[in-house]
Amino acid sequence: MLIFIAINLLWLVGGFVTGITSFGGNLLCVPLCSFLMPPKDVILMGYIVGGGICFYLTMVWRRHIKWRETLFIVLCSLPGLPAGIFLLRWATPAFILILGGALVLLFLVWELARTGSQRPQKPCSLLWGIPLGFISGFFTAAISMGGPPVVIYAFLRHWDKNESLASINFAAVIITFSIIFSHWQLGSYNMPIIRQSLGGLAFAALGVGLSVPVINRVNVALFRKLLLATLFVAALAMLVRGFMDIA
Repeated sequence: MLIFIAINLLWLVGGFVTGITSFGGNLLCVPLCSFLMPPKDVILMGYIVGGGICFYLTMVWRRHIKWRETLFIVLCSLPGLPAGIFLLRWATPAFILILGGALVLLFLVWELARTGSQRPQKPCSLLWGIPLGFISGFFTAAISMGGPPVVIYAFLRHWDKNESLASINFAAVIITFSIIFSHWQLGSYNMPIIRQSLGGLAFAALGVGLSVPVINRVNVALFRKLLLATLFVAALAMLVRGFMDIA
């Protein structure tokens, strides 16, 4: 019961974090929940709860969706889904943890590299959606953490805060629910995972609700710094646990 409550509280924070920054819920919760549940079960849960968070935010910010570019990103992500699903089914938990930690660290390096630098004067080409969409699909399917490539795309394309919240989460909804359907067909889900996911969905919805009145008032720059520090700790935790499982 304590584990059930702890995981739900993590998803409460995850819903709030995603509501403030347009990403980060799964990046934060999946690594930490892997200390309380088997890593593969956490990833399967992350599809459901993370997809739910994205659906909630899509409904809140739907008027700002950039439809053409978002659907293009989704189409580009589709080839990466089968490879990611294959990896999740056959890779060891240690490998998944190490891969997830490496992804988070790469994202943090990218954030550090662009800190203090000016945004490009002109938006990047729409064609950047092809590689970034594929990578997002692969990592979403493999470890339930495909947000960073789309965040990078949104930054390079000069999306504003509302467009990012709406479009990134709308793309994630389509990609994630496609993955959930595939895993359901493969028989990956069982009742304990579904039960924990439903609890996580309820608490994540509360977190998203709490974020809505805050988003226009909070010092987002400071919050993002705190979030990045938390993600760094989470990435180290994933890497340490992954290498410990190998040893």
